[in-house]
Amino acid sequence: MSEEAIEQLLAFNQQLLMLAQSENWDEFVAGVEHYTNELKQLRAQDVSQLNCIDALQQLFAQDAILRQCIQTRLNSLSAEMTAMRKSRHSSQAYNAV
Repeated sequence: MSEEAIEQLLAFNQQLLMLAQSENWDEFVAGVEHYTNELKQLRAQDVSQLNCIDALQQLFAQDAILRQCIQTRLNSLSAEMTAMRKSRHSSQAYNAV
């Protein structure tokens, strides 16, 4: 992977962060799959010969923020699903009476 590819991955990471912050979850989810595949390729590469340590450090710092956004969204979805289940159970109990 070249330094240019790492810079592109960093830019893509920033786009994903903006999508998460604007709660544009459909585009976010579509982009995360591509981003994850690119990160896997990066992990398989020997980047020690590249002169892009700052970009890599920034990428990993932003990746941690992105992962926090993902976890926050998962927690939100979990809470919504729990509320839906409770509502369904209440409705079923009401209809049973």
